[in-house]
Amino acid sequence: MAVIKGAVFDLDGTLLDSMGVWEDVDRAFFRLHGLEMPDDYIAKLNTMSFSECAAYTKRITGLSLSESEILEEWHQLSLKAYAEDVRLKPGAAELLEAFAQRDIPMAVATDLADELMFPALQNNGILSFFSTFSTTVNAERNKRWPDVYMKAAEGIGREASSCIVFEDILQGIITAKNAGFITAAVADSSSESSWPEMRAAADLFLESLSSFPLSLLGGSDL
Repeated sequence: MAVIKGAVFDLDGTLLDSMGVWEDVDRAFFRLHGLEMPDDYIAKLNTMSFSECAAYTKRITGLSLSESEILEEWHQLSLKAYAEDVRLKPGAAELLEAFAQRDIPMAVATDLADELMFPALQNNGILSFFSTFSTTVNAERNKRWPDVYMKAAEGIGREASSCIVFEDILQGIITAKNAGFITAAVADSSSESSWPEMRAAADLFLESLSSFPLSLLGGSDL
């Protein structure tokens, strides 16, 4: 494996223990309106766009809210969740500190919008670890394309071949690997069905961030 000179981190499900946040938002929405969320509601929404979710929610609840008002309520609930409730995954802070102590620059590559990303990083005390922030919104393409990772590496002045990408989804691992990055697949319960494929595709498979072998960074373990 090449010497690691830079690190690119996904957020949801990788550094942030946030993959259940949208279900929490849905439950909070129903509580807000004094309603009980149907047992199959989450499963139904998983196949829909945001606008379709709002139309479906309006139809099954009979609320007088417009679809745009439902979307806005979800938006406000998600802002609150990322700013106040989302926490780091075990070992995240310690791993970032290990990279920082070795002067290895770090970047973010995420699907999250700025208004969700920055409050979550600030609230968890890890914002200062990163020198650049790359999003699929700014890259204008999702993680089926390498743009978001390439922009992150460019932002920290590193070539893909010397950067490690930490991701919790199979598609992200495959895309980063094909673009020449070193890859570390991070286990998250939301992607458990993909773990065998992730293990096969990535250079490293981490059951937790705490299991990352610091010896790969050179020097002694912290």
